Formats: sequence, C-alpha cells, structure tokens
Amino acid sequence: MKKILVQLWPFIKNYKKHVVLNILFNLLYALFGTLAFVSLIPMLNVLFDKTQKVIKAPVWNGIGDLKNYANDTLNFKITTLLDAGNGQMALLIVVGVVVGTFFLKNPRLSMMVRIYDKMNAQRKKVILAAADKFIKENTNAS
Repeated sequence: MKKILVQLWPFIKNYKKHVVLNILFNLLYALFGTLAFVSLIPMLNVLFDKTQKVIKAPVWNGIGDLKNYANDTLNFKITTLLDAGNGQMALLIVVGVVVGTFFLKNPRLSMMVRIYDKMNAQRKKVILAAADKFIKENTNAS
C-alpha cells in the first residue's frame, strides 16, 4: 500500500485540496444518507399509528442530545396534530422531512428543483400538464 502511495504522490500533490474536500463531502454524503434512511421511520410510524405520544414539549439539553430532541420535537408536533384530528397535516410534515433530507443527501436532485425554478412559464405548464396526465392515467386520483 505504501509503495502505491509513493508512486501516486507526484500526481496527487497538486490536488491536495481536492482530496481533502472529496473526503469531507463523502463524509457528509454518508451522514445525510443515513439521516434520509432514518427519517423514514417517523413516516412509517405515522402511517401505522405507532407514533410515540409526546404530550410535553421537549427541552433542549445541548448538542449532545440533538437526536433525542429532534425526535421528541417531531413526535410532539405529530401528537398535537393527531389529537386535533389533523392526521393529513401530520403525515405531510413527516413526508416533508423525509423529502428534505433526501434532497440534502443528493445535491443533484436539489439542482433539478433550482433548474425548474429558473425555467420559463410555458415550459413549466407543459411539464405540469404531462405530470397531471400521468397521475390521472396511473392512479385513482380524480
């Protein structure tokens, strides 16, 4: 292994900054990939009514307890909405969290959203009409 690195060093030394950034962004990709996968759990809990009831708003105890705080906050919001009879909004929030973490995980997909935002109005109408037609043809939506 050391011999290979010694042979590659003349080529790599000009790209030290890029190597460091590559490692950093790979770590961020792994982090957001894990978060996107873990964020599916609350959505499934809402769908199957297995959400842990949190009646008191969670208290911030510092960065070390971030995971529990985020989980309890989400469960508190969902519990509040479900108790108010607003299950659709609870599910919408959870799906929004899942989609948000998915876009953070995959920057190329968020780039598609930015491209769509810059698109001219006529092209947007064509795309939305095609999407609407596809949904009507392939679902029970009315």
